[in-house]
Amino acid sequence: MRKVTGLIIFILLLFTYLYFSNPEIVVVKKDSKIEGFVNNLRAMVQRDIFWKHQLLLAKKKYSANLAPQESMFSEFREIDQEIRKSKKTANESLKEFVSPEQYKAILLRDEADRIEELGEYRQIDDMNEIERLQNLEECRLVLPIIEAKLKEIN
Repeated sequence: MRKVTGLIIFILLLFTYLYFSNPEIVVVKKDSKIEGFVNNLRAMVQRDIFWKHQLLLAKKKYSANLAPQESMFSEFREIDQEIRKSKKTANESLKEFVSPEQYKAILLRDEADRIEELGEYRQIDDMNEIERLQNLEECRLVLPIIEAKLKEIN
């Protein structure tokens, strides 16, 4: 009797969890399948609530990815100007303690570091843009699937 009561309580808790919890991301995929066992259970238990929430998440994701993000390259420009000013001041104070060749080498190393950082920021910008376009494409494919499923349920 105690085991049966425990099992009933467990099933009720599981059902309650499935009914009131929602995934934080879009879990409907391009092939109209739902990602994950728990999310499949949620879809069965919640029915239209699950699909409405997925529609909301997909629309938010689509909207967030419509416009390109500010590039790290442009953010870097502002910071770079401040860093260059402070490095210039520091290098000026070094000038009297090192030979002209050493001073030129310091300046060239600073410039090489700056160029390398610019390249890294450009790569990050490129990866972010690729991810943004992939998110848009995924949303373009998933939104009609979710809307069709909502119409089917209602």
